[in-house]
Amino acid sequence: KRLRDEVDTLLIDLDPAEAARRAKEAAERRYVNIDRDHDEGNGTGFVSGRIDDFCAQQLDQALDKVADMLKTLGSTGSRDVLRAQALGWLANPTAVLRLAQQAATNADGGNAAAPNPDAGDGWRPPEDLLDPDLWPHAIVYVHMDPRTFTRREDGSVVLEGAGPITTQQAFQALRHHRVKIQPVIDLNTMPPSDADTFRGRLREAAILKSPTTAFPYSDHASRNADIDHTRPRGPTTIDNAGALTRRQHRTKTHGRWTHLQITNGVHLWRSPHGRLYLIDRQGHTHDLGDDTG
Repeated sequence: KRLRDEVDTLLIDLDPAEAARRAKEAAERRYVNIDRDHDEGNGTGFVSGRIDDFCAQQLDQALDKVADMLKTLGSTGSRDVLRAQALGWLANPTAVLRLAQQAATNADGGNAAAPNPDAGDGWRPPEDLLDPDLWPHAIVYVHMDPRTFTRREDGSVVLEGAGPITTQQAFQALRHHRVKIQPVIDLNTMPPSDADTFRGRLREAAILKSPTTAFPYSDHASRNADIDHTRPRGPTTIDNAGALTRRQHRTKTHGRWTHLQITNGVHLWRSPHGRLYLIDRQGHTHDLGDDTG
């Protein structure tokens, strides 16, 4: 490493313009990517990226500091697990402040009954120090049986963008946020709209009906797409609603695809080459083979 550093220093001194060009090129390749663990499906995800070296060192040190706080407060995971938990805490700066206060108190021999960060006991940022408006706000769409939430029963929870997780994982994810329970939308009693587009509760109902867009083999989230009239110029109703991305809509309109919603939430597509695809209510695509009729 020392030799490499000396070579890099020499190259910069010999050709500052080239060094500046390379630095700019490297800066344009920075990124951060976060994705679900599709293979495991256990509520974990992957984080990868390329950031400035100085920022990477700061992040590395911050992860160690927060991991030390978690250990001080009773977390018993491995160092790798503690650092992974620390990254999640850093997404909530106000909670990290509370964590630091509690860790400092314990380290000084203070309150031995400080809450365990693994216990899910509903910590909040200290009200006497932080304006409630500074508490983290998050819009998270969680689909679950109300009894699971109110009675803390074991069960499964579907977190939009993350997939199925356990009830306890949901509590862990939401414990440092203010949670607002939205009224349930009954998909079977949604009234039609006189508007030309899907708005408000009708749009939300269409998204809840089909979490992914209605195009064959699509895994694009409906919430990030347009709600399309399956039958063009047809009524604006829940059973004539199907989410499509702009590209999928152009393919349908100009690519000689045929699209029918044969029943609410079930879509049938015919490709330009006569291949039939059925999209069920869970968003799964079924290849029905060639259209022989």
